[in-house]
Order: sequence, then structure tokens, then C-alpha cells
Amino acid sequence: MLYPKLPIAVMCLAMATACSKKVKNQTQGDYIAAVLSEDAVPASRTLPTRPEGGFVEGKGANLDPEEAEQRRNKNMVEPIVFGTSVAGITMNTRYSEAMQTLVYYSSNQSADFYQEHIAVIWGAGADPVPGLIVVLDGYAGKLKLPDPYGEVSIGQPMAGRIGSINDVRSFMLTIGAAFEGQPSTYDCEKSLTCQFNEDASSYQLDFRRGGVYLNKTADLPIGLIYFSQPQRFFAPLVDPILHNLSIGGLTFQTRRTTAEARLGPPVDERPEGGIVFTYYDRFNFAVAWGQDTTPSAFKAVGKYEGPQNFGGTIGSRKIGDSFANVTAPASDTTGKNLLLALDRALNQRAANYDCSIVNGEVQATCQATIVDDNPNDNIAPRLLLVIDRSVYSFTMDASRTWLSVGMREP
Repeated sequence: MLYPKLPIAVMCLAMATACSKKVKNQTQGDYIAAVLSEDAVPASRTLPTRPEGGFVEGKGANLDPEEAEQRRNKNMVEPIVFGTSVAGITMNTRYSEAMQTLVYYSSNQSADFYQEHIAVIWGAGADPVPGLIVVLDGYAGKLKLPDPYGEVSIGQPMAGRIGSINDVRSFMLTIGAAFEGQPSTYDCEKSLTCQFNEDASSYQLDFRRGGVYLNKTADLPIGLIYFSQPQRFFAPLVDPILHNLSIGGLTFQTRRTTAEARLGPPVDERPEGGIVFTYYDRFNFAVAWGQDTTPSAFKAVGKYEGPQNFGGTIGSRKIGDSFANVTAPASDTTGKNLLLALDRALNQRAANYDCSIVNGEVQATCQATIVDDNPNDNIAPRLLLVIDRSVYSFTMDASRTWLSVGMREP
């Protein structure tokens, strides 16, 4: 079990799936003009619908039903002490002891589920301690937070206490200081003891010894709480993007061990267009590692913070910026005008140079393509611009928002 990948495991456990499928993400970017996977994570119950299907013979004690009920009812109202204890066990409780404390329910892949509404992924060894504990919907114990938040529980609506969605980060900083035993002026984000993430369904507030996830609905309920062995967070990448050469401080000669010493461990791996990308930097930077452990491709997506200097009148831009002022989007219906403008700026071409056709031949290294993976999936079409060994992705709307850039090895 790789503890640095725990937030991924958290979401898997919350859905009680093997997490073999990935959510299609509009902002994940493109390495080539390939159709992205249509797989999606299905909604499912918190616990298996057939307990006997996941029950491992001999793993859970065959308790008398009355004893099991008494034990479960006692454990599931125990206070949640963040990163330390829940349901009568701690992060230092040995497996053998936990099986005498909790009421076993079933197993799903590497996780054990208990009737107290918690799940545990155990560490290594003959009698391990937990690597991860997830507190699931149905657990009745409360977590005491610093003022003004008070005591909370799983499913607790937080909108009235946090204020609004815009205050979620402030909520993270306040409770992050308390979790670290620091004064309220302590900034856990700058100190790299907490990290703010989000996806389409939740705000993910990860701390050094666990996390608190809020569902993205109007009342901002607490979706789950998890504990982990100590996690290490890394500062976001701000390295400049260099056309055809480098992203995230990596070149095509950088070894994986060298890169991960600075990037930290990967947060996910995703097959995309026949290539497996390994994600870093809060899912904002991805690398396709070759067999020689150097990159065969890499890309910046999402909220990657490093700038790229396009040169000319375009200047320095970041992913998420609009390129509407480079060309007139309304008349540039194919994207070719933006393609030529970027090529001329990046490669210092003449003002009338057309990279898409040279000596009467169409150039595969200078093309504009509109991609609409599935017209019925509510994801807007994207404009892909191939320039040399790089692919730039933009929205096709009037904003011409820059979505991603990917590069392949020479």
C-alpha cells in the first residue's frame, strides 16, 4: 500500500468499488487528438449489497447476534478524534486487537468493512496497524472542531457554519491549524500540512493525518472523514512551460526517480488514448513514462500554475487564460487563425507564413482539429492545435480558454 496515494483510495472506499474505472474529466487535456475513455465511476451503496458475497470465512469472529449488536452500538457513537481514534480503535491498533473490538462486515479488494460504518485498509506485516481508516455514512460519533464550527458528524450540513462555498478554504485553514495544534494564524497550506482539492462532486480537504470531504450540494454536508498515516504534501508546480522542451521542470531526459524527488509520489494513473499517464501536482501535471524511465510525453492541465511565454504580441499566458484577443473567435470557426498566430509567435515566423501547408503539402505538425468526443455527453467541443511536437487545447466558445498543453519526445 502506497500511503501517499491515500486520497485516491479514500474515494474508492467511499463508493465501495475497486476504482478500476475513471471519471471522464473535461479538463484533463489531450496528448494527441484521441478519443478519451467513456468509462465512468458508477454510483453505488456505501456497503456491499450482498454481505455474504464479500465475507471472508474465518476473518471475522462469529459473534452472537446480541453481542455483535451491543458491540456495534457502543463503538459507532465513540467520538471521532481526528487522525487518532474512531469506533474504539486508533491508528496504532493492531489488526488482531481490532478484530476483537469491531464487528466485521465484509471485504472489498484490500479494504475491510465493519458494521460500525468504518472501513480500514491495513498496513503490511503479520499483525499490521491501519494504513487508512474511512468513516462512512451512518457513523454516529462526532468530531469536535475549533470555534465557530463546534461538533460535527458524517452527513452534517456545513453551509450554515461555513457560510458559503467561497469560505471552504478558510474552513480548511482554521481546522488545519487546530489539527496541527497551532494558533489560528497558522497557514497549513503554506506550511504544506494541508491541501485543497476538488472534483465535480466534492471539496477534498486533505491534512497530514487525514481528511474531511464536503459534498458539493447546497448544504455542503460532510461526505466522509478519513485518517491516514502521516502524509507529505508538495508545493504546486510553477515551472515555466517551454514549447517542445519542458513542463514542470522536466525534460525528455529527466529520470523518474529524479522527478519524483521533487514532484512527490504520483496521485493517479490513467490510460488515455493508448498511453498510460501518471498524474502529479494535484492532477495538474501528467507524465507518460517510457521503459527507460524517462518521459515519452508530458502535459499540463487543469490549474497548472506555470506560465508559457509565446513570444510576439501574445506574451506570457497561463492555462485557464483566454486567447480571444489573439484572433476573432467568431470568424475563426476552424481554429486555423489561432493555429497560425501561435506558430508564428512560437517559431518566430514571418507574418504571412502558413505552417499548415509547405511546398503544397499538408503538414501533420501544424494542424487544427475540432474534437467532440460525444455530442450527447454535455461536454463542449475542444480545439486541438498541433504545433511541432506539442498539442495545445482550447475551448471552442468565444473565450478561447486555454485548457491544456502536451508534448511528446523527439
